[in-house]
Amino acid sequence: MMAAVCKLLVLDDEPEIVEELTEFLDAEGFDCIGETSPLKARELLADDVAIGVLLIDLRMPEKDGLSFIRDLGDFLPDGRPLEVVIFTGHGGEEELIQALRLGVADYLRKPVDLDELVAVVKRLQTAYFDQKQRLAADAGFSSRLEELSSAIENINQRMENLNQRDGRHMLDGIADHDGSGVPEDLRLTPRQKEVLAMVAKGMNNFQVACELNMSESTVKLHVSRILRATGLYNRTQLALVYEKWHSAG
Repeated sequence: MMAAVCKLLVLDDEPEIVEELTEFLDAEGFDCIGETSPLKARELLADDVAIGVLLIDLRMPEKDGLSFIRDLGDFLPDGRPLEVVIFTGHGGEEELIQALRLGVADYLRKPVDLDELVAVVKRLQTAYFDQKQRLAADAGFSSRLEELSSAIENINQRMENLNQRDGRHMLDGIADHDGSGVPEDLRLTPRQKEVLAMVAKGMNNFQVACELNMSESTVKLHVSRILRATGLYNRTQLALVYEKWHSAG
C-alpha cells in the first residue's frame, strides 16, 4: 500500500520561479516546498523524511545542481528513497549526461512546460512509492532471515550439546574394553581398522588415501562406516575411544 505523503522540494536560486512552481504544484494537489538556498534545502531534506521528490536547478551561484546532487550521500542515510529531476535553461549535453550518471531520473528545459512538469512529478511520485515498498519488503525479508538464522543457530547449538552429551556416554560405554585393540563385536573389516588407526593419529582423508593407495571418496566411505559402527559422531571421538582401547587393561 502506498505511503500517505510524498512531498516535493523545489530548489532554484530565482525566487520568482520557486514561487510560481510551488503555487502551481500546490494547486495541482501536490504537497510542495520551495527554497532558494541550497544550504536550507539540505537541512530540509535531512530533517523531513517525507520529501520524496527533489526538483533542482542545474546552475545556481551558491552551489550548482550537480554538486548538490553529488553531496546527497553525505547527509542522507543509505537507502533513503529520493527521486531527482533537474531544471536547465542552458545546460549542455555533457552536464545532462553527468546528471543522469548521478542517478537523476529526468530533466526539464526552462521555461518549464507545466503539463510536462505534472506528468514527470506524478511519475516520480509513483517511482518513490515503489521504491519505499521495495525497501520495506527487503527490510521485512532481512528481519525474517535474521530470525531464521538465529533459530537455526539455536537448533545447531542444542544439537551440538546433545551430541556432546551422548558422545560422552558412548565413549564411556564403548571404551569398556580389555585393551587388546578394536573390539571384535564392531565387525570392522581389516581395511576399516587400518583407516581407523590412521584417523586416530590425526591424519586427514587425503593423507589416509595416499598412505593406503585408495581414493579420498573411499576413505570417506570407510570413515562413515566406522562412525556408524561405533555410534560416534566425529573423528575426534574416534581418536579418543581408539586411544582408550589401546591404553586400557
